[in-house]
Amino acid sequence: MSKKPWYTRKHLAIDFNGVICTDRQAYQEGRITGTIRNEAWRAIKLYLDHGYKIIIQTARHDLDQVKLWMLFEERKASKSGIVCRLEFAHKPMAFLSIDDRAFTFCGTFPTTDEIDDFRAWQQPENRENERRTHAEISETEALPSMSHESIEATQATILEESTDSRSEQRQ
Repeated sequence: MSKKPWYTRKHLAIDFNGVICTDRQAYQEGRITGTIRNEAWRAIKLYLDHGYKIIIQTARHDLDQVKLWMLFEERKASKSGIVCRLEFAHKPMAFLSIDDRAFTFCGTFPTTDEIDDFRAWQQPENRENERRTHAEISETEALPSMSHESIEATQATILEESTDSRSEQRQ
């Protein structure tokens, strides 16, 4: 029996601050001051009903605080049975996450069709839409108005200026 590739499993990691909770900065103060986004309960319930395993991820140190806050919000919204079906996990604190398997949250949760249709850029079935890396783009393609000789001359000038600058700093 073969296992499904990891990228076909129905696991969704959803960020807490700024996605579920409206307050993006409260984690710095050790408390949760925001409210749950209006659409969050509907989206989370929809994802659960479609068979997704939901992991709420946060850079907060206290996962219990996040879970209790969500339980309190669940009770305020007269919802029940949602939070107990969620998992909670830490994520590293970072200014920015760069990931090949992510939706950018712009205030609207993706539909289940958008999630089901999602393909990472490197998946075989998505190769025709693959974005090329900077290294894969030729210099003439990246700088169409410059000849190869002009590019070499520019590189030499930059190298020379860099060397001159380092020499001046030593003196």
